[in-house]
Amino acid sequence: MPQSFKTQATIFFRLSFCLLFTFFLLTAYTQTPAKNKQQQKAEQALLKYLHKLCTDFTKNEMPIELGTITKPFRIEQESLVLVRRFETDSAVLFQKYIMPVSEITDVFFDYYIGFEGTSYQSVSTAIAKGNEQQYNKSNSLLLLHVAPVGDIEEGYTIQTKLLSLVKALQEAYKK
Repeated sequence: MPQSFKTQATIFFRLSFCLLFTFFLLTAYTQTPAKNKQQQKAEQALLKYLHKLCTDFTKNEMPIELGTITKPFRIEQESLVLVRRFETDSAVLFQKYIMPVSEITDVFFDYYIGFEGTSYQSVSTAIAKGNEQQYNKSNSLLLLHVAPVGDIEEGYTIQTKLLSLVKALQEAYKK
């Protein structure tokens, strides 16, 4: 009996090892190549600056309602993604904005700072009513508003820096 148990344990161990090793090889083979360091660095720099703008400039005195950012800017599949919350008298809405980095042609600055796309299809939006998990495509836009920076002199400096960060990321994606 002890010999049989030892044989079964050995077979079980070998089979488990083979299955785990096969699983490891399959996952390693099917993974997409990791982003190069230049892309990661450019993404992190842009996201850090966008987060700073969204936290430093929150007072909005103009008629465009920007809502409350519920999920900070992030990058998914080389696109900027942002989720904002809007409250009305009767409902809470979540609006998701997706803008491919390759579609950004300029950074605008008037009262707001934001991104301008190549066309009115550059920014896709989707709305979820009260549940942030179920989005329905709703619209496309030309502009993606980032923050209400106001009429400050540093606005042009912010615009220049933001544009340089976008251009650096676009170049990193081309490599």
